[in-house]
Amino acid sequence: MWKESWLGWAWSTLPDKTADWMTLLVIVIAAFFLARRLVWSEARTGTSWKDFVVIVVAVLPFLTGYFLAHGTLDKVAFLGDNLRLIHVLSGEAMILMAVFLFCVTRMIPTRCTGCAACELSCPTGTLESTDKGTLRVFNYSHYQCICCAACVNTCPENAAELRHDISPRGFFQVFSKQEIRSAEMMPCQKCGALFVPERLFTKIHKAFTDEYLHLCPNCRQINVVDVNRRMAPWIKKPGAPTQSTK
Repeated sequence: MWKESWLGWAWSTLPDKTADWMTLLVIVIAAFFLARRLVWSEARTGTSWKDFVVIVVAVLPFLTGYFLAHGTLDKVAFLGDNLRLIHVLSGEAMILMAVFLFCVTRMIPTRCTGCAACELSCPTGTLESTDKGTLRVFNYSHYQCICCAACVNTCPENAAELRHDISPRGFFQVFSKQEIRSAEMMPCQKCGALFVPERLFTKIHKAFTDEYLHLCPNCRQINVVDVNRRMAPWIKKPGAPTQSTK
């Protein structure tokens, strides 16, 4: 069509055998990734229906194009009559998907302890956490993310990962951030202040059984001062007047 237009543009096409082998290679790779998410438990963890949609929509134009070129499904009533239309629509769906496809950070809930190591390592401030009520909420902006994988490399629980995600709503969220994770916070046994995520505390408490772990940093400091005063009663309280010596 470009050649027949007034522009007169044209370029050489790939040989049919080369195009066939490249198409089959794409189909095999897509089948591998599809089977990987279905069979391998490590990849299946955190997989959503959107991951399967991305694979299917990406491979469908190649699959229908191969069958259309070789007339493989011509004898099948519905597909034989509509395969060209399905091929064109699947190609348009793939182009449309690319518009709303983002590479985003995810946190696997079964692994994440809410330690916020990912937030501290993020160089662009894409990840940020805020404590709301009894929860520590992690917010994320995909437009701010540069996919550097600093969060993935830093996470001690292997809970952070970069995944493709289809988000038509996220396409219009240029400045706002969306919630991707929330962790329940644990209160201090003395003052009741929320100071640590419950899952993080549980993990630490398996290695250290000191009762001070149940106290917030402020109460720990107060307790340490009280213990020191009992052991050394001559230590004056902070702010107490001192006697001048001549």
